[in-house]
Amino acid sequence: MHPFTSPFLFRSPAEVAEILRSSVADTPSHAIDPALFAVLDGKSLFEDSGLIVQIKDGRVESVRVHFDTINAELIRVNMITFDVKETQELVGENGVFRTKPPEQSRKGGSAVRKKLG
Repeated sequence: MHPFTSPFLFRSPAEVAEILRSSVADTPSHAIDPALFAVLDGKSLFEDSGLIVQIKDGRVESVRVHFDTINAELIRVNMITFDVKETQELVGENGVFRTKPPEQSRKGGSAVRKKLG
C-alpha cells in the first residue's frame, strides 16, 4: 500500500484552481469547474464546513459553508446567483454560512422519528 499524496495539500485556493485548470485541459470533462469548487481544509474537520471558492475576473473569492448545505450552495452559485458574494453576506457570526441553527447540525443527536406505512 502506498501512502496517500495529493497535489492539493498545503495549496492556496488560487493554486488549487490552477491545478484544476491544467487537469481539465488534459481531460475533456464538464464535471470539473476550475472557477467554482469546494475545498476541505484544516478547519473542515473541526467546524463541519468547507470553503466554496470562486475565481471570477481574475479574483479569488471564498465563503465557508456548513457541510449540510455546501452542495446545494455550489449549485445555487453555479446556476442562480453566479457569485459567492451573496453567500458571503449571509455568513453567521462564527464565519460559517448555515441553513439551520448549529444545534440542529450537531452530530450525535437523536434522529427524527420516521412514520412507517
